Amino acid sequence: MTFAEKLKTLRSQKGYSQEELAQVLHVSRQAIAKWEGNNGMPDINNIIAISRLFDVSIDTLLKEESDLHTHKTLREADIIACGSFIGAASSLY
Repeated sequence: MTFAEKLKTLRSQKGYSQEELAQVLHVSRQAIAKWEGNNGMPDINNIIAISRLFDVSIDTLLKEESDLHTHKTLREADIIACGSFIGAASSLY
């Protein structure tokens, strides 16, 4: 998924119109349309704001190979793997 596709999906999932998202981010509706149309990218401050608003990492937003669903699954798997590693390491001491 591209950033444009992810932004549109996240916005739709939260029930925001382009106008409402624009108001939250303090940008124009045209800026949102441009980003969702894959005709430009937001600046770093807006990327951070989008990441926080939709509770997704910046990596998830920007990496084309990751989609929104896969990232959640990997995130949960990473947490489980870390827990297993910590448990195994603590049993050594």
